[in-house]
Amino acid sequence: MNQEFSFYNQNASSDLRWDSGQLRVQHMWRGLYRSINACNTAISGIEDMDSELITEEQRNLLVAESRFMRAHGYYYLLRLWGGVPLHSEPTGNPEAAIQPRSSVQTIFEFIEADLKFAQQHLPVNWKGGFPDSGRCTKGSATATLAQLYATVSGAQFEGNDAPSDGDANFNNISQKYWSQARAELASLIDEGNPAQAKAPYMYALEPNLADLYAGGQQVGSAWSPVRSAKDLGQEVIWAANYEPSIYQGTWQLNHWAGRFISPYIQERFVQNGYRSVVKHDSVHRADLGRLVCKHMKRNWAGNNNENNIYWARYGGILLLMAYVENEGNGGPTQLAQDCLNAVRARARNGDGVTTYTVP
Repeated sequence: MNQEFSFYNQNASSDLRWDSGQLRVQHMWRGLYRSINACNTAISGIEDMDSELITEEQRNLLVAESRFMRAHGYYYLLRLWGGVPLHSEPTGNPEAAIQPRSSVQTIFEFIEADLKFAQQHLPVNWKGGFPDSGRCTKGSATATLAQLYATVSGAQFEGNDAPSDGDANFNNISQKYWSQARAELASLIDEGNPAQAKAPYMYALEPNLADLYAGGQQVGSAWSPVRSAKDLGQEVIWAANYEPSIYQGTWQLNHWAGRFISPYIQERFVQNGYRSVVKHDSVHRADLGRLVCKHMKRNWAGNNNENNIYWARYGGILLLMAYVENEGNGGPTQLAQDCLNAVRARARNGDGVTTYTVP
């Protein structure tokens, strides 16, 4: 996601020369479809359970969790590849896995239906408060649905050429969904005070920006991580419990956070300002004289660690609302500015000592 601003090694990854022969691409494709097939298997088994063993409410709740996870997988497939093969039933053999691509509109509508079902049947939270231990909720379904609407309304899904043997609109979305994205976001955000969510949701910006980033120290040639006490704090809308042996491919979507920071980006931060101190790691690759972007709630312990992956944060939802307002209205609105400034104010005043004026 931040490849254009950061550099690690000059190779096919860093200059965006991706193809199907790369392991990262293979891991993402296989990992996402493995997750989808696991969800299809769970849904099929739950729906076949005898009504004497499970109530309809319990059935809907379990199916809702599985459909949310399936939608999550297809959402990233849509973002990465556009139209992809659509599997809504368990795949038991390799031959059944070979299916033609579905159009981007078909994949979008399938994801939308899954998320709306999840939104209807998932609880606001599981324990009456935080943390929710990474389980998906009504809020996470709402946030993902808003992300979906905003994504398909962008330039990525308009004006694309048709496949040589396909429908002229195969690679395009039929309409813009800015108003739908705004409606979903408005159900989460307190527009009078964007720094906190609208009831019954309990999300809010963490007061201190530093609590969003993993800390640690250099021990010899290794980085020893220190996990934040606010690991599942009030800003987390949905966190996936990371286990690479189960969900292969997840780290590939999240791994870029530790890339080197280009001089262009470094120069845009106030020297020794709070945001720079919090977000930049000047120790880990000091031997190369380069700053590194700290992992947001992750660390340099490698991929086989217990840290969760944060797919949706309240701060990101505020920035998404600012983007949706701007795009949907042809320019910035007061709400867009309020959401953006709430995030900026927290970033500048988060140390609780130095206060900067947000212009």
